[in-house]
Amino acid sequence: MPGSGPGIRPILALVKRSRGIVVMRCTVLLSGLLFFLLASAASAATLVVTTVADVVANDGECSLREAMLNVEAGNQSGSTDCPAGDPGGSVIEFSADLIGQTIVLSGQTLPIITRNLDILGPDSGNPGGLTIDANGQSRHFRFQQAEQVTLSDLTLINGRGPINQPGGSVLIEDGASASFNRVHLLNNATFPTFGRGGAVGVINGAAHFNQSVLSSNHSAGHGGAVYASESVLSFEHSQIVGNSASASNPSHAQGGGIWLADGSLSFSNGMISDNTAAGPGGGVFAENSTLSVSNAHVSGNSTDAIGGGMALEAVALDITTTTISGNQAVSSTAGLRVGANSTGQIRNSTFSGNSSGGGGVALRVSNSSVDLIHVTVAFNETTQNQTVILSESNVGGSDQLRVINSLLFGRCFAQPTSPIINIGSMASGPGCGSPALPEALFELAPLADNGGFAATHALGAGSVAIAQAGDCVQDWEVSEDQRGQARPGLAGRACDVGAYESTFAANVADLALSISPSVTDIQLGQPATFLVEVEQAGPQAAIDIEVAIDLPAGLSFNSASASSGAYDPGTGVWLVGALAAGESASLSLVATGQALGEQTLAAEVSASTPDPVPSNNAASATIEVWPVPGALVVTTLADQVLEDGACSLREAILQINDGEPSALNDCAPGNLFGYLNEIRFDPSLAEGVIALNGTALPVLATGMRIEGPLAEDARGITLDAGSQSRIFEAAGNHNITLVGLTLTGGRVEGSGEHGGAVLIKEGVSLRMEHARFMNNEAAGSGSGGGAVAAVDSAIELFDCELGENNSVEGDGGAIHADNSNLNLIRCLLASNKAGVGRGGAVYADNDSRFTYLENTTISNNLSGLDGGGLHVTGELYVTFSTLYNNVAGSGAMDLFVQKLEPVDFEALLIWHSLIVQELPGAGSCTVIGSTQDIQSSLSTDAACLGVASSAADIGLQPLADNGGPTRTHALAPDSIAVNMGDPECSNYIWEGGLFHDQRNQQRPGIGSTTCDAGAYERQVIPVDQIFSDRFASP
Repeated sequence: MPGSGPGIRPILALVKRSRGIVVMRCTVLLSGLLFFLLASAASAATLVVTTVADVVANDGECSLREAMLNVEAGNQSGSTDCPAGDPGGSVIEFSADLIGQTIVLSGQTLPIITRNLDILGPDSGNPGGLTIDANGQSRHFRFQQAEQVTLSDLTLINGRGPINQPGGSVLIEDGASASFNRVHLLNNATFPTFGRGGAVGVINGAAHFNQSVLSSNHSAGHGGAVYASESVLSFEHSQIVGNSASASNPSHAQGGGIWLADGSLSFSNGMISDNTAAGPGGGVFAENSTLSVSNAHVSGNSTDAIGGGMALEAVALDITTTTISGNQAVSSTAGLRVGANSTGQIRNSTFSGNSSGGGGVALRVSNSSVDLIHVTVAFNETTQNQTVILSESNVGGSDQLRVINSLLFGRCFAQPTSPIINIGSMASGPGCGSPALPEALFELAPLADNGGFAATHALGAGSVAIAQAGDCVQDWEVSEDQRGQARPGLAGRACDVGAYESTFAANVADLALSISPSVTDIQLGQPATFLVEVEQAGPQAAIDIEVAIDLPAGLSFNSASASSGAYDPGTGVWLVGALAAGESASLSLVATGQALGEQTLAAEVSASTPDPVPSNNAASATIEVWPVPGALVVTTLADQVLEDGACSLREAILQINDGEPSALNDCAPGNLFGYLNEIRFDPSLAEGVIALNGTALPVLATGMRIEGPLAEDARGITLDAGSQSRIFEAAGNHNITLVGLTLTGGRVEGSGEHGGAVLIKEGVSLRMEHARFMNNEAAGSGSGGGAVAAVDSAIELFDCELGENNSVEGDGGAIHADNSNLNLIRCLLASNKAGVGRGGAVYADNDSRFTYLENTTISNNLSGLDGGGLHVTGELYVTFSTLYNNVAGSGAMDLFVQKLEPVDFEALLIWHSLIVQELPGAGSCTVIGSTQDIQSSLSTDAACLGVASSAADIGLQPLADNGGPTRTHALAPDSIAVNMGDPECSNYIWEGGLFHDQRNQQRPGIGSTTCDAGAYERQVIPVDQIFSDRFASP
């Protein structure tokens, strides 16, 4: 019956526009309304089409064209083969014989209809019961002014609208209202250059679609399926699928599915999918209109511009229970673009799997104010880390995007003039107004049919979104989720965040806190590291985790490094963020001791997720801050262990060996750290003598440093053993340093007892600086090293002097090294003797070790056998050193070197050195089994270097104090050793930095560009400099 379907529609009158959105006023002719309804029902004429031929002929068959002519005329003027139409409204039906057949139009649009009319297909409920094929030559229908036209159970195909005219299949205009019930509109099109509405065009009218499909339609302008201007559109249980809009100018091809301006659109329980547009709005484009979408799926649409799913401009929108997914946009915003002063809300909806090349891939809000309430935005794809949600506005705008109880995956961005206001929402990316949480914590399932009309993302049982949205019913009047399930999912708990409401219990997570200090005791000013650890035992994820750390006043913050989140030293809060069950996070906090005594660092962890075991949420750790330790100070020259208030050297050594004070020890530490394994002397003891009590000092059983009161002067303190004992002995794998000491009167007896003053063994490394060994003696049979002996150890001597030491019946008048490395740097060894043995100054039995001399003088030493100066078995390196007038009872006077092991490199190296022997006919060197590297050196014996020079030409002066800590042999002005060395010697990097001589004078010397040979570097000060210095102003 005409006027059945959705009901009688009022005539539409455009009356005004407010804020760009058309306000439409409906005018209903109330007078005689009841009479009109009854009269229409009573007088409606029914016309039955009996043929598929599209003709007007007196052939006894009623064609569709003839029936429509009669309807429009209200009589039989069109054809007497059909009943007369009724001016009040008619019904056209089709004979059952036509089921499954096709009416092919003759090239002209069917008659224009201005009267109320129902056209009912022959197979009720089946759109395929009858097909009307326009054969690509015309549109099918044109309705003007008709208050209600209804098409039911038909398929309309291959319609073609006139050039530059809207409506490829149907045109509705001039206030007409048409309903399409179970109608399929397929493969219809409009012609360029500006054809619109590939299937349906609506101009100042209304179109209502129920259980209908608009598919594979194409427009050469806006609206691939439907174009509507100043009109009302509604869709229920309908599909807009696979339509397209294109034009040479993409801005003229908006809305691949639907295009609407200055009207209203209601779409429910349907699908808008796989439509394409060259311009904005792959699925829908609407402007200056109202839009209501519910229970819909907007998916797979695409655009070459913006708004793959929908593009809305100046629209009042209300989108609920809708999924916008899988849409694409070449430019930006594949899901939904909202712009131009639009307002409204999106509620209980999902944006998923949309992809674009620009920002706002899921949603872009421009110069508009929109609320997202319980919306899920997830798994959208964008390139180059673009935003998923974008809010933008012109300068001075007051727009905003509120995200309320929504779940957002990805980055957000908002301009200051259009902020994103987060109210109870959760996000995985930055810029969304809440802490970014790992996506895994949300346990969001793939998009699927979870009930309801459109696909949704379900929450896992451990999702952090569960029970995080408060009382959504009271706060936001949201009592159901997108599927229509009740909120909250369980009575008594809070609502879930996002479009999906689960029925799981509220999350709980057991957080446990622990604090471990790196040390329990520190010195004042020293740092300590506290490891603060949070362990998450579940069973669900925990979010918004933070640890409040109370740093005591006695500790000052230094630095912090967190495995997760960040620590703010200003507030003392470590913002951890979120942890899944089984995960942990740690903070390494470094603090410096500022006050003495116990210092306790306390902390407590909390989270927005409830903790079922709060008893393990707090922890503390205590360390103690001690005074800065110092050296033990010897305050007496007495060599005694006596509780008399004075600290003796013997007591200090015992103290370091023991590591704690003893009953008779006056060198107590005073605190835990008390000493630094360092012994110093009170300045008042400078140049004093400690006479040992007849026994050697305690064995140096651990690493230590003993430094005299004058650090760079061996006269600072003298240790005198009175020829009754050795002075020092050290054993074990540790380091010993002796500085600023004179060792004298040391003596050992007994067969094979080495080291008159010092004996080191078993891996000791001994370093001595500014020290003297004078008149020490190894007196036993076979005893070596009148001053120092080393066994399986290492010796380094710097700025030292060894003189008048004696190995009575053994080897090494001054030094005996057995399988030990030996370094002599800026040292003097003079007048030592091994009366019946070898090596008047040094004996080194080191076949697998080395002996090294640098800037050292070996002078006037005496041995009974080979090597009056040096006797070395092993590797020997002599650089910038002087060997002078040493005497041996037999064999080489100055140097004996022998390498027993296979030689794979130079075992004897002599660089920039002098070996001078003034005793007539005496041989200076014996070299056995060693390859040699000789450079820039001189000797009076060809056996040393291969060539010989005279002592007179070398021009060594007598041993004398020429400056520096030890005596040297100066070079005569005309010495051939002057300037005969390597001009690059100043680039050598040695112990003291750039190279210097034994006196610590520069090389090359002043006034020279080339180094001298030997331990002494001649310095020639220019006359003008002397004059300038003498007469300079004070």
